[in-house]
Amino acid sequence: MINLIILILFITGMTIGISALHRKGVGYSSISKSIAIIIIVAVAYIVFIGPSFRFSAQSAAEANSFIHKEHEWLGMTELNKNEFHMFYDPLDELYRTVFVEKYLFGYRSNISTRLYPHNKDELRTIGAINVSDDEGAYSAFMVINDISKIRKVALVDSEGDILVSESIGVDKPITLVYEYSGRENSFNCELVALDEEGIAQYYYGYKHGENNLRDDKYKWYSY
Repeated sequence: MINLIILILFITGMTIGISALHRKGVGYSSISKSIAIIIIVAVAYIVFIGPSFRFSAQSAAEANSFIHKEHEWLGMTELNKNEFHMFYDPLDELYRTVFVEKYLFGYRSNISTRLYPHNKDELRTIGAINVSDDEGAYSAFMVINDISKIRKVALVDSEGDILVSESIGVDKPITLVYEYSGRENSFNCELVALDEEGIAQYYYGYKHGENNLRDDKYKWYSY
């Protein structure tokens, strides 16, 4: 709807401008050049900014082509002026995460992921995305926990060192976001759940030692 309004205003403004130029005696050659410039600007807007461009981050997230009005907004986290928004899709029973990029004087969102719900599991990821752009590479997660002994969720590198962690309680979602510095291989990390002694009890991903790479098998497993 917003894009339609912008298009209508654009066409109206172009018509008024051309009429004004014609009344002032400006030749058709100059008017044609002006029209060509306006068309180039309009095409550049459509191609480089895209239909999801909005002036607020949440509006851009909701304008993502995979997000619809029936989707439930769960929350967001921010990093370097970019945002990660999590939604629940009640029709397909999936969780969706969208990346919202700060762009010029507004925001746009062209990237999204989906997750199976695993609602019967006691430890669930309800938002997850790995994304890279010209500025860097990022990971963002939203996790909900029903296991009393789990106290933290952490992202660890290939050597087991903690890159970032967040405390987690029971039945209260937390978000975890990280920007890769280049020291570690981007995305070559693992999300783990720690007990009160800091010992990893669960890990998120495919089950270690198995080659079943179905999407619905990507979840939390105990060590």
